[in-house]
Amino acid sequence: ALSLGVVIAWISIRAINKALHCIATSLGEGAAQVETAAGQVSGSSQSIAQGASEQAAALEETTSELAATLKAMPDEIYFFGSGRLAHQIVLAGALKGQTNREVWASATSRSEILAGATRHLPVDTNGQAIFEATPSPTLLSRPLVNGESGAIDAEVHPVEQHFDLSHAVGILDLPEYSLASLEAHSFGAPTLGIAVIKRDFRFAEPLPTADPKMPNLNTSESLVFAAAKALASHIELAKSEYARLENFKSQVKQLCDELGDIDFVTPSNSVPHLISFSVLYAQGEELAREYEWHGFQVESGSACAASRYEPSHVLVAMGSLTQGNVRLHVPFDATDKDLKEFLEITPAVIKKVREL
Repeated sequence: ALSLGVVIAWISIRAINKALHCIATSLGEGAAQVETAAGQVSGSSQSIAQGASEQAAALEETTSELAATLKAMPDEIYFFGSGRLAHQIVLAGALKGQTNREVWASATSRSEILAGATRHLPVDTNGQAIFEATPSPTLLSRPLVNGESGAIDAEVHPVEQHFDLSHAVGILDLPEYSLASLEAHSFGAPTLGIAVIKRDFRFAEPLPTADPKMPNLNTSESLVFAAAKALASHIELAKSEYARLENFKSQVKQLCDELGDIDFVTPSNSVPHLISFSVLYAQGEELAREYEWHGFQVESGSACAASRYEPSHVLVAMGSLTQGNVRLHVPFDATDKDLKEFLEITPAVIKKVREL
């Protein structure tokens, strides 16, 4: 009986030792797995940190390139979700930044800029703002290139200046300015607003916030990268095709003169890819529809085609004919075949619509 008890005890001890060994082995394997997982997490964290660092460096480089094009410093560039927001923010911040400052805007400015201005300035028939010096602190706001008529207004005035650069950046040499804003889709980029606020300009964050410093990036980084790429392409096309489109604009004007009773709205001092003319005895909506039937997309500033049933405020301000208006935004990469075809079909298009 004693021997049997010894044997049973020995077997029990072996079983316990084996179980403890298995537990220890499992714990060791678990510890190794935990250590491996921790290493993977550490590696992933390092990879994420490296990716974020590379993204930040790319954004800094892209911002520097855009700043050089806009004749500004990188820390003077601000990005927003839309051009409309960029226009509104810079004017609101200008008014808040200095007591008694006024914003005088050209009557051909965008509606959102006119809404934020304290005074609207008349323009002449060439789209140039008629400005008289004032002793009060004044910010003069104008489109450097008007998006409807193509008119260039770069006259120097002895006051602080805000320019809407939407249709001018990458095409014209930029004048000196204190503030600027633009819509990136004007040069083929996705929806993005860009603002420039010069360091020496008295500006205050216009939105309610605990931080008096407005952040430079207020939208997705990917939109900034896409805009920079689109602008680089736009600049190259504008350089190589400017003269060709200038010749096309001259041909359109000559054709309008030959057809008669057409007000060629676009002045001589204008960019070549934005063209506007108004046809007497024709409806703008019908002209746009007829051009579309021939494969050409045009816009109209006439009341019958405007969303608010009012003629374009640009046409009204310039004293141009508001009836039968046609606006062309000609891509710099438009083919000679397309430009020639537009000239060829225009007489028939105008004749047909006038006969309706």
